[in-house]
Amino acid sequence: MLQNIWQWGAANLSADEIKELLLTKDDMKQQSFYCAARSGKTGVLHILWEWSTEKLSAEEINELFLAKDDTNETAFRRALCFGKTDVLLEIWEWSTEKL
Repeated sequence: MLQNIWQWGAANLSADEIKELLLTKDDMKQQSFYCAARSGKTGVLHILWEWSTEKLSAEEINELFLAKDDTNETAFRRALCFGKTDVLLEIWEWSTEKL
């Protein structure tokens, strides 16, 4: 289902509109990347990473991927706390490659 939503958004929204949605925080002050990292959704992380590296500046990528939640924790830290080693490795590889 998420794949269908992403495909629709990519076809019907501008890069700025998608960026705005990705950077928007929910009621717990968490962005999409943070939520995906916390839940261990590496497929979602990969889609977000691929799109972001094509469409966003390094500063915007940092804002998205290194964002902090309402408890001042990053997605990397939260993935560590939840024992999501596959997520940690993905974030590490991407950050050393692109940031």
